[in-house]
Amino acid sequence: MDAYQQALQTCRQLVWQNHENFPLASWFLPRTIREVIIVIYAFARYADDIADDPDKSRAIKYRQLQLLQNALQKIQEGRFVVDNAHITDPILADILYALTMVHRTGDSRQWAVGSGQTEISKSGHPQKSLPKSEEKCLNSVNFDIHLLQDLLMAFKLDIEPREYVDESALLAYCQYSANPVGRLLLQLHQVDTYKARDLSDQICTALQLINMIQDIREDWIMRQRLYIPLADFRRAGVKKSKFTQGLEQQANCLTSQEEQLLLRLQIQRAQKFLQGGSQLPIYLQTHFPHSRCLQWELRIMLAFAGRLLNKMSQRKNLQQAIKHPITLSIGDKIMALYHSCVPPKSGQE
Repeated sequence: MDAYQQALQTCRQLVWQNHENFPLASWFLPRTIREVIIVIYAFARYADDIADDPDKSRAIKYRQLQLLQNALQKIQEGRFVVDNAHITDPILADILYALTMVHRTGDSRQWAVGSGQTEISKSGHPQKSLPKSEEKCLNSVNFDIHLLQDLLMAFKLDIEPREYVDESALLAYCQYSANPVGRLLLQLHQVDTYKARDLSDQICTALQLINMIQDIREDWIMRQRLYIPLADFRRAGVKKSKFTQGLEQQANCLTSQEEQLLLRLQIQRAQKFLQGGSQLPIYLQTHFPHSRCLQWELRIMLAFAGRLLNKMSQRKNLQQAIKHPITLSIGDKIMALYHSCVPPKSGQE
């Protein structure tokens, strides 16, 4: 197994261990793109684990995330060599090496392509010829590594407990924590228009909001994070201190009508953004017909997310939805997959 395949295998293992954070539909994408996504998700997972580690001090977290940021900058400039970066964690070394191999800027590549050319080893020296299948794979993708810098910004924001004054403040966080993933997917499919980015941002924001709803209790108890705008507390007539106290209780929490309203406001916000981005598959079908795999993935994601939100909104008592996050049954998934396979009609999705 060559160095790149070994590094890719490390990324796969990290993704598989945290499969709930990896879009199921991505496994239906072409291998060319799927491998890049695996590397990107492995990088994001590794960085997220740093921010979430309860045993690390804030200073250590900032320092380790800064190391990743410096590595991204060098990869962007074509100057990163793993062996010269003083990376002591072999998992991180593999992730950064794989990221270096799959990334390219313009016409400069971190690998060699073409007949008789060679792969660059972790030390920066020629290693051996790339298989032609790998040459084609590595030569066919492109993405903006600055989007990974945005993800790192979100992880840095998560280190310090913070409050979100209103919806705009929460959406600003999603701009870093969620939207870069969708934009990376678009770039990998050679889609780059303002309309596509806007629709993608709305979908990714909705998915992030859903995760926030599902993890309200865990995020507060384990990490002292609460992604509910203060304006929502005022609107629902709920005191934040009383709400967080309820999250910490094992029973009889979040039962008042006001607290139920507060939670439903979060669900409605996610529904609004999911609906706002729902036209992306039909937009791609019309303007980027080559992106059929991406269109299918988006339909599956939209169907799953919509089904999940519907189940949330149908709960009369959202207390149990917080203590025991809602999941999709086999029947739910089958129905979602069925609806995702129905060809969209013009003007609707």
